[in-house]
Amino acid sequence: GDVYKRQLYYLYNCLYPTHPSFNYVILKKNGQIIKILNGETINLRPKDHIKVIKISTDICLNRGVHLYCGYMDITAAIYEEMSIAQLAKNIDLFEEHIFDVDVKLYTRKLGNFKIVVKPAPQDILDRAQRIINIELRIAFLKKALKIYPYNREIKRALINNYKESGRWNELISLLKSCEPTRENLY
Repeated sequence: GDVYKRQLYYLYNCLYPTHPSFNYVILKKNGQIIKILNGETINLRPKDHIKVIKISTDICLNRGVHLYCGYMDITAAIYEEMSIAQLAKNIDLFEEHIFDVDVKLYTRKLGNFKIVVKPAPQDILDRAQRIINIELRIAFLKKALKIYPYNREIKRALINNYKESGRWNELISLLKSCEPTRENLY
């Protein structure tokens, strides 16, 4: 009698917890295992491949638990390893994006974490070299400089493109901003 009632009580509380909670998510990023706690932020590049290995909650068998992100198909990463470019299809991957990923129990939000996606400086420089039109290349490098304001290689590429196009006023203002200050020395 009492043992059976106790087991039913624990089973019911496990399946229908009164205060369900989210603990962490384990991701595999390019073969490396990463543990993301509630409220944390992870930085990724568009070429990174991720797979959701585990969602840890206090709900039995994670019944009704899923991941939701408005602009990224994060649930696809539960079933197979995919690149960020595949998961976030309709965005410009050469800009910085912040994705809020919610961990939900049906429609109830249990927790969240953020995924910040921004390309590596070398990815930006490689793409800039493939742009034939110098005006478009300069516009692309100016946009990249907003993501990485202290990156010397991006500034150097922009300086060379200003020289090549004869934009001397913009070249001078960029060179003035390159003067050593406490923020951009390191």
